[in-house]
Amino acid sequence: MAFRCAILVRIPHQEDRELIIHELAHTMQYKKAGGIVPFLTQYVSECIKFEYSNGKLEQEAIKMTKINYPENM
Repeated sequence: MAFRCAILVRIPHQEDRELIIHELAHTMQYKKAGGIVPFLTQYVSECIKFEYSNGKLEQEAIKMTKINYPENM
């Protein structure tokens, strides 16, 4: 989970490069949105409206992961 400039990862996943890239994408989105409130407002709204994996922010993070870590995609 990304929160501000921190990425929280459970120990079993600490070397999961795909996950780290994905969460870095969310960190970038958070900064672009101007803070946690605007980011979460948009993110949660998209999760409700389009389902979790179909929202614009989630799709952007998935795309960035594929671009930066194509081996496993």
